[in-house]
Amino acid sequence: MIRKDNRNMNVFKVDTRGCDALKSSHDKMNLLKVIFREIFRVSNIPRKCPILANKKYFINNYTVNDDDFPPIFPSLEFRIKIDIIVDKDAIATAVIKGRIRK
Repeated sequence: MIRKDNRNMNVFKVDTRGCDALKSSHDKMNLLKVIFREIFRVSNIPRKCPILANKKYFINNYTVNDDDFPPIFPSLEFRIKIDIIVDKDAIATAVIKGRIRK
C-alpha cells in the first residue's frame, strides 16, 4: 500500500514455495485465490505442480476487479512483487501495480 506521503507500506509479506502457493490458490477466502484466479485466466501458468523447466510462461493483461474484494476493503494503491528463486538464485521478477477504487 502507498501512504499519503508516497512511501510504501508493507501490509504483509509471504514467502512460500511455488507449489504451496498454487495449492493455496484454491482455498476459500484467500487473497492468493483472488490474485491467482486472474493469473490463471490470463496466463498459461499451470494450476498445480509440476512447473516445467525450459517452458515459457506468460501473463497478459492482468486485471484486478474491484468486486473481488469485500465492500469494507479500503480504496488503495498496491504493488505486488514476485521473485522467483531457484537454488538461492533469483531467476525472474514480476511486479504487479494497481489500485482499488471504492
